[in-house]
Amino acid sequence: MPTFQETIRSYYARLSPSFRRVADFLLNNYHEAAFMTATQLADRLEVDPATIVRFAQRLGYPGYPELLREIRETVRAEMQRSLAEVSAEAGKADLLRSALSHERDNIDQMRTQLRDNDVESLTEALLKAHRIFVLGEGTDAPIAELLAALLREPGLQAQAVTITLSEATHLIQDATPDDVVVGLSLLGLCPDVSNAMYIASRHGLQTIAIVGNPSARPAQIAKIVIVCPSHALLNLPSYGGMLSFLAALSQTLAMRAPDRLAEFNTKFQEIYNELSQNLLHEVRRIDISKILGTTGAPPGVPPAEAR
Repeated sequence: MPTFQETIRSYYARLSPSFRRVADFLLNNYHEAAFMTATQLADRLEVDPATIVRFAQRLGYPGYPELLREIRETVRAEMQRSLAEVSAEAGKADLLRSALSHERDNIDQMRTQLRDNDVESLTEALLKAHRIFVLGEGTDAPIAELLAALLREPGLQAQAVTITLSEATHLIQDATPDDVVVGLSLLGLCPDVSNAMYIASRHGLQTIAIVGNPSARPAQIAKIVIVCPSHALLNLPSYGGMLSFLAALSQTLAMRAPDRLAEFNTKFQEIYNELSQNLLHEVRRIDISKILGTTGAPPGVPPAEAR
């Protein structure tokens, strides 16, 4: 008998946009959904409660209670299995292998859910952007730095921005419609990023959200949304899926624009060689004795000309 995830994925390509919104949430946040009624789920996704019922029926369930029962059984089985694995394999290599298997499942799920038009819209927006501003706060801030660095590798003009009220004001004021704002959030705990993206969108800037939760505020604001599943052992969130996606995105952009990549690499090598040659010259110019105010002789030992 197929799991509820397998059932959703088998119908996914034929679902309406509103049904896909429900499907994305249940696939990525079923641990949370297991404790929500149809009304609570509808409120969370800002859809009509009848949409939740019709979604379950579209999948072949009599109603939402039957789908919810299966979700709860899945969560219960996962928790029991995870606890058994941790207690039985703690300190052994199999525990690491189990964690890696969860990351592989996240990547497989992401590959299944990625839609061609979303990928095309994402890559086109980034390749055509004059400048790319990557936003992240809290634990997402280092990931924003990484994404900006990965985007610069294929020659894109990208920079990570630590969002404060002042920085957000300058960013939006200086940006043009040719610039793109990318918001990162694994857990959705990003009020500053969400606020900046909302105002940037109102000012006509292109916005992209890369999130671990489809109900995260940036996903509700952005024009282009990519969801990176983040399930892990004991239901702890994991950056594995998101990091894998960012690495794959950088490689995709490089393959889409080989001439830009070649030009970037050539210029990078020229500047690197120039800096390396000049560095040797600068090192030779340094006179430690003048900087330290000494002759370079050990303490208590007179200069050579005085001996």
